[in-house]
Amino acid sequence: MTMKSLDTRKGKIRFPAFVPVSRLGTRGGLDARLRKALDSVAHAVIVNHATCMQPKAVMPDIPAMVTSGSSALLSYGAMASRRGEIGEIHFPSRKKSLTPETVLEAQETHAEVAFTFDFPIPFGLDPIEAFRRQDLTISCALWAARTMKRQDLPLFACVQGWDRQSFRQCANAYRGGHFAGLAIGGLSTRADSVSNVLSMVGAVLEEADGKPVHVFNLGDPGIVSALFNEGVDSISSNAWMALANEGRFWNNSLSRVDKPSAKDKELIALWNLSCATGEKPDGLAARIIRLEKAIEASATPSG
Repeated sequence: MTMKSLDTRKGKIRFPAFVPVSRLGTRGGLDARLRKALDSVAHAVIVNHATCMQPKAVMPDIPAMVTSGSSALLSYGAMASRRGEIGEIHFPSRKKSLTPETVLEAQETHAEVAFTFDFPIPFGLDPIEAFRRQDLTISCALWAARTMKRQDLPLFACVQGWDRQSFRQCANAYRGGHFAGLAIGGLSTRADSVSNVLSMVGAVLEEADGKPVHVFNLGDPGIVSALFNEGVDSISSNAWMALANEGRFWNNSLSRVDKPSAKDKELIALWNLSCATGEKPDGLAARIIRLEKAIEASATPSG
């Protein structure tokens, strides 16, 4: 059987792939200390479009899959609204808005893979608002496909829903469109039921017409494994780093380092990422040693 992959201007992304979420070191902390080492472990990286635009951002050597950052709609006071054929997200307290035009401009400048502007539908949302957000999500995806100028930029249409049928209907709206794949959002607030998540994902897979399917923000190792077994091609999460900050290991939920030092967190994060991306157990130790040296080298001022 031929392994599925996606061509980008920085090379192929081979599936199945766990794709770590990164801020490219723009906010310091563990993410910054792992910035250079990340390129040698991951096959691609997920980046918010706003991160790409920051002055301190240095784009990675591996493919960057750039999101809209529309998960900010889940923050207190944020509002979704329609504007002509598309939609946007307003933040009244900050007197700012997030628009599809701004996102697409950043993606065409920095991305190797782009995800369309979507409107998250958390568990328990009012049904009328859920339908409205799904409609806005579809409208923005179709708009991006018509508007995008870069021919070498794979575009994934975002899928939002609240049950199996609604996820299927959203995915079906993209059939026949010029999308490289589908990306499923909104599952993290429903992750307490793995069977329910797999059912909704299965509905999207049935509508994907053989194109790659990505899942956002599900980082529990057991769910990641189940999703890959279901046929999902890529999954993104910051769980590899979040677990490391707590001294916890990806491949052993019973092991934990109490009060991990900064160095402990770095090495555990790299161990977690190696496990999540499919490194074979007999190669982990050697990889960690090489990565520790890479971290030390990256922390040493040049010249």
